[in-house]
Amino acid sequence: MSDDIYAKISSLFYATDVRNQTIAFELAKSQNCYDRWINDQYAAWMELPFFVAHAAATRRAVDADVLSDPVAVRHQQLARFAKAYFRPEMSFQGWEDRVMTVFPAVLLQCVFLEVLDLAWNQLETLPQDIDRLDQLRVLNLIGNETLRHLPSSLAQLEQLEELIFSGQLTLFEQTVATPMGEQQVHQLPLFFRQMYRLRRLYIDGVLLDALPEWLPEMRQLQELELASNLEWLPYLILPDSLVQLSQLTTLGINGYLTHIPQDIDQLQQLECLRIASALAVPDSLVQLPQLKSLNLSHLSLSYPLATASQDPLGTFRGTQTLPEGQSRIQLYGWDWMKQLQQLEEFIFIHDDP
Repeated sequence: MSDDIYAKISSLFYATDVRNQTIAFELAKSQNCYDRWINDQYAAWMELPFFVAHAAATRRAVDADVLSDPVAVRHQQLARFAKAYFRPEMSFQGWEDRVMTVFPAVLLQCVFLEVLDLAWNQLETLPQDIDRLDQLRVLNLIGNETLRHLPSSLAQLEQLEELIFSGQLTLFEQTVATPMGEQQVHQLPLFFRQMYRLRRLYIDGVLLDALPEWLPEMRQLQELELASNLEWLPYLILPDSLVQLSQLTTLGINGYLTHIPQDIDQLQQLECLRIASALAVPDSLVQLPQLKSLNLSHLSLSYPLATASQDPLGTFRGTQTLPEGQSRIQLYGWDWMKQLQQLEEFIFIHDDP
């Protein structure tokens, strides 16, 4: 049997049409590679805990006369799993005994995938050839706090619109040469610059020092959310160019000290702004015409406070300590919020994060 025939059988099986999957089994039989092909696919899928559990349930359900033929049993296990799971949207969220530590290579055969949800597993990396999933629109890796590497081939996923992930704190750590010697920096890898179709980017638990000046090249970005999840608050530099993201509707920064860009009013589509902990509120914030949700929790936390009478929206011409029993948002005053006529929700948490 040629490699081309073997590949043809696999391409028929890895489809969302059950009829094609049935044809794959029949073609394998006609080409005298049935046993080999069944065993190969079975072994590949055994890397996936969900398949292991599903296969065990299938085995308990098959007729007793089939149990004497291991290949026939595996045929049933593969067929029933494919019927249940082969969809454009596949979810294998980790829980209890179904937690993956390695990305199952067999998932790369599922070229029909548009949404892949691998949240709450313990993956350390993704395969370099993940770009084989060329229809992928959404990749969810939230809760994979063990993630230590992202392949540059993610940028070759031309349909990718949502990338949501957790990772090790040092996932984006790089060593750079400076006049003072080598230093460790934490910044988005350059391949993100090519992800111009991305509409949502959510990064959880990965340290960043600054967002890059080239961020607006991700010109379709509508939702940008970052969270450090640290007990201490690192400082995050938001570049002036951030306000060139003309499609941005949601900006969320949690667990960082940061300054809101002075020209944030250029984000005319912004509907949701969550900054915890902002160091100041720029005057231009009240010029956001679409803003519906505003979260300024922990405003000016661990930082000198602007004197309300001198500088109500915080360019820090003067400082003062916080009066006992008064929150930071009271010090800034409330009148400026009246100008946000579309505002439906305001959140302010005074306690330390």
